Amino acid sequence: MTGKALLENLSFPKKILFVFSLLIGICFWSNLALDINPWGTRWAYPLLFIFCMILLLDKSTEWKSYKWEFAGIVKWTIVTMFLSFIPAYVDWNQSIMLSLQASIKYSWVLFIYFVLRRWNINTSFIMKYIIILSIIWVIIEIGQQFTYPNYWFAGRPDEGYGIAERMGLYRFYIWGVDFVMIAFAYCIGLSAQQKNKISISLLWLGIIFLIGLLCYCSRKHIYVSLLTIGLVSLSIKNKYRNLVRFVFALLVFIIIYNFYADFAEMNEQSIEAQGEGEDFIRFLALDYYLFKFSDSSLYFWLGSGIPSISELGRVNTYAMDVLKFYRADIGIFGYYSLFGIIGTFPFILYIWKFLKNWNYIDLWFKLFFIMKLILIVFDFWGNWNVGMMAYAIFLYMLELNIQKNKGQRLTT
Repeated sequence: MTGKALLENLSFPKKILFVFSLLIGICFWSNLALDINPWGTRWAYPLLFIFCMILLLDKSTEWKSYKWEFAGIVKWTIVTMFLSFIPAYVDWNQSIMLSLQASIKYSWVLFIYFVLRRWNINTSFIMKYIIILSIIWVIIEIGQQFTYPNYWFAGRPDEGYGIAERMGLYRFYIWGVDFVMIAFAYCIGLSAQQKNKISISLLWLGIIFLIGLLCYCSRKHIYVSLLTIGLVSLSIKNKYRNLVRFVFALLVFIIIYNFYADFAEMNEQSIEAQGEGEDFIRFLALDYYLFKFSDSSLYFWLGSGIPSISELGRVNTYAMDVLKFYRADIGIFGYYSLFGIIGTFPFILYIWKFLKNWNYIDLWFKLFFIMKLILIVFDFWGNWNVGMMAYAIFLYMLELNIQKNKGQRLTT
């Protein structure tokens, strides 16, 4: 069966469920009216139920003729999330039922990996909708620069930690940047791999997503985006490589020329602020969550568990509201504080498996992998639902890519 025929046979309800799950994952681009929590939503219960019914009852043919490299990692991650009820109960006397409810809200996005596998959806279909959602994300990000102080999409709208101004732009923290990074890596990575032609549409999409990442106003995302452009310039092999390199160099020059002063000022303010600076706060948060949050012997192995209505929730709220220490600010170490070394190890295994299969992986997957690896101590995908969903979908597409390049997957 051809890829086109496969998509045509993908029923309408499946498409709706996939797109709706993406929209819930990104909180409908942080829509303020809907107020969907990126750390766990009530939508998790019906969606997880539907996912489980699909896995139990849907008889769609999934490819079983080869080993799935990352399936065990996803399963391990889900299991350790549910095991976190143990330290939450033993150390903090948090209700087991509350912990299980919190685990469902945290883990539901990972089940989409197995649903995609059951349906055998190809990468082109998935990327079509990721690109569409990412374009809308960029339009909202840029559009609200002109409508502010009126805005309708913001990830952190609370007073005092809401709309910040950086580089002369307003920062709305719109959820979904992980998918924009996937779309960015996909477009410029595919462009670099084309040998005898150059896709203007892919280049334009790559530029659009780059502009969106710049307007996100995060220093770390700007760094990795520019680094990615440099890696692509070195990797490109088609006959138009000098032209593409010139375009990339010109684009980087324009970015630096227009934003260098504001970017340098932002860095300088962060350094001069010392005790109040963003980077220094991250260091204090790291020290707190690694060494001071809990002295239990379970903390190293299983973490603290997911906070809910309990003493654990109270201490967690105190750390955020009073101390201003956020797990999300310290990347994978924040995830470790929730699920311990046993819960964190699957991500280390993922990195090892990726590197082991390096020669069988296409460029755009490598670009996204490098971007997220650099950000792992700042912007770790495991600290919120949208990042986990992007991670699960990326792993599924990565599986298909590895097996295709190894020649172990039947041609569709």
